[in-house]
Amino acid sequence: MRIGRNIHPTVLPWHVQPGFPALRAGWIFPLSAILFIAIWQMGSAGSEAIHFQFSSPADVVAQANKWLIDGSLLHHGLITLSEVLAGFTLGVSTAFIMGYAMTKNRTLAAILNPYIVGFQAVPIIAIAPVLILFFDNGTLIIAIISALIVFFPMLATTVVAIRAIDPNLRDIMVTLAATRWQTFRQLELPAALPTLMGGIRISIVLAVAGAVVGEAVRPGAGLGYLIYSARYVFNAAGVITSIFALIGMSLLLYGLATAIERRLLRWRERL
Repeated sequence: MRIGRNIHPTVLPWHVQPGFPALRAGWIFPLSAILFIAIWQMGSAGSEAIHFQFSSPADVVAQANKWLIDGSLLHHGLITLSEVLAGFTLGVSTAFIMGYAMTKNRTLAAILNPYIVGFQAVPIIAIAPVLILFFDNGTLIIAIISALIVFFPMLATTVVAIRAIDPNLRDIMVTLAATRWQTFRQLELPAALPTLMGGIRISIVLAVAGAVVGEAVRPGAGLGYLIYSARYVFNAAGVITSIFALIGMSLLLYGLATAIERRLLRWRERL
């Protein structure tokens, strides 16, 4: 960091003062992961009962290697990924369209709000059996369950983002005789995008959780299926391996959403 002439080094935080080594953020996750694995290894090295319940890092690595060799992890991972992307796309697009319509029509908002809030209060696991009656396709059911979990947070994000736009900017668009499409494309979407992208980052993680819930209701394939099937045969290493695979998928999707957000909002850096 370059220190200005009028700034004395002693007033700066320790991590930017000359002569003090700075701990880069990139090292924090590896160090915390090593510490976590070390604690895990010590905890699993106790009695046989503890080892049976929690397994050990070595057992998890062995299980992951086995599933990688026979292709099980890739096969079920791709199935879950397809369900996540389908549920995310369906949930986010439906929530955005409905949320935008509700901000434009107060009557529509007054009619839909009680149903949306009431529906959100019902556990998804209770709605799933009803979905099975109408949809015979297992992948479609799981995608719909994932979309339902994504829907409400994205709907609320959309409503907040659109309503937070400065009314003065809307008056300018009216003065310029802009059409609804021009107002949406040139004002509403760019102004709401920072908030919307925050909702999208949350939604992509919720979509993963939704897919796992769906695979519990309609088992057959996927990482959630691996978790439940491994649990039934008391394969703790299989359960933990599947959980780590889900965590890795969530991190990758979240990172992808963050990268897209940075690219779409690059214009803010020039302001």
